[in-house]
This record gives sequence, C-alpha cells and structure tokens, in this order.
Amino acid sequence: MKRPFRRRTITALLALLALCSGCVSPYWQNRCADAADVFTATVGLGYGATARVGPFHTGLGANFDFYGMEAGEVGELSEFYSIIKGGGWIAEDDCTFFHGCSEINLGPRSVARGKAIAYHPSDVPFWNPPPPESPNPARWTQIEVAAGLLGGIRLGFNPGELLDFIMGFLGLDLYGDDLEGLPDDWAELAERRRAEGKARRVAAEPSVGADRGATHSSTGKD
Repeated sequence: MKRPFRRRTITALLALLALCSGCVSPYWQNRCADAADVFTATVGLGYGATARVGPFHTGLGANFDFYGMEAGEVGELSEFYSIIKGGGWIAEDDCTFFHGCSEINLGPRSVARGKAIAYHPSDVPFWNPPPPESPNPARWTQIEVAAGLLGGIRLGFNPGELLDFIMGFLGLDLYGDDLEGLPDDWAELAERRRAEGKARRVAAEPSVGADRGATHSSTGKD
C-alpha cells in the first residue's frame, strides 16, 4: 500500500514541477503565476507593524522584503544593496499611522503582468489606493499584515487573486495579468506597460500638461 502511494506522490510532484518549469506552455506558466498571486509570505528587514485591507492602510513601521512569495514571484525579491541604492528589484512597504506608501518592482515579468506598483501617501488618512500610473486592480483586494524588529515578515491573502486563478482555467483573465509570450518577450511587454503607465500619469495631471503647453507657447512667441 505504501509503495503505490509514494509512487503517486512522486509522480504528482514531478508533474507539478514540469508544469511550472520554463519548458511549459504560456497557459501553464500563467496558471502557476496566478496561483502564486494568491498568497504573500516574505522575510526581510523591518520594524513596527502595518496592516492593509485593499486601499486602507494603517500602522507604524516599514518592511523590506528579501525572500519569499509576493506579487506572483517566488524566490529572491531584492537585495540590501539594491534597496540602499534605490535600484534593481525591490519590494518594500512603510506606514506612519495615517499615511502609507509601498513599492513593488520584481523584474520584467512583474512589470509585464501589471504587478509593479509605486504607492505614494494620499491626502486622505488611512487611504492608500493604487496610483493612475500603476493601477494594479489586484491591490484593491489584497489583505496583509507585516511586522518586524530588525528581521521582518509579511503575510497576505488575496481573495480576488484566488478568483482570478480559478477563472483562469475557464479562459477568463479577471486581472489582465496573463502573458501571451515566453520569457524573451517579457522585457518588451514590460516597456509597453511602463509607457502606458506614463501616459496615464500625464493624463491624470492636466495642470502639468497645461503648464508645459503655456511654457512652450511662451517660448514660441519669443
């Protein structure tokens, strides 16, 4: 009895590894990425405690995630050097009771899937919605807590991503995070996402565009 059970278990594990490897079709890559989107579990540096339920964010503290599962990526999330320098892959979050901000940019696939975000403090206490340039609709259903004292940990669950994962088997992409291409195409898709984000940011700041237009007109007259 034990041998057949072990054999079936090993076979199932090998099948799962095969599905999630780089040699599978985009369909199965997307299903595995959707599954990883559902949960957040990271370790890194941190202090204090923060909590998020969708756009509502409170607490006092900061977390810098180094390793774990976040925004559909699994493994190394950032390095201390890249955080200090402000470049490279990064996943961080901080909050001062009323205002919160966070940044997630875990590489080309993260950007291409629309999971990269850069939240800045809003003018409304406890309210920290996604910005126009990186709307990331999945963040509206994210539930998470983070705590730390030198070492930090973040845990989260996203019911919206769970629904997106389930519906993905039916061919429905609720959050628009399925990728058609293979790894070689992610960089191009990421650049397209960045361009779209920049266009949304400009559209959301009409005053900036008006000032630029006025300056241009003034320069033209001179």
